[in-house]
Amino acid sequence: MAEQEKATRVELPVVINLQDPIDVFEDGDPDHLVREIRITRKVQARDLMGMKIGGERTFGEMLELLASLTGQPMKVLEKLSMTDASSAIDVLGDLMGE
Repeated sequence: MAEQEKATRVELPVVINLQDPIDVFEDGDPDHLVREIRITRKVQARDLMGMKIGGERTFGEMLELLASLTGQPMKVLEKLSMTDASSAIDVLGDLMGE
């Protein structure tokens, strides 16, 4: 069991470099690009309020969890490319031991 725990342990912070940076204000200004998102803390019970236990989570629920752990507003995370969103959701699964 110790090996399994070691395999799923994720060291914080987790930096997810975005393949498709997000232009926050959609103004073309490179200073307004989000190039990475950082998960800086572990998942806490408060982060899972309203989610079903043991059930499939919706994509929206996973984005809300990501917003909670990164401090990024939903309006930014909603602009993630599917490639970047999939990478972020994979990391969330690791953090939750899934």
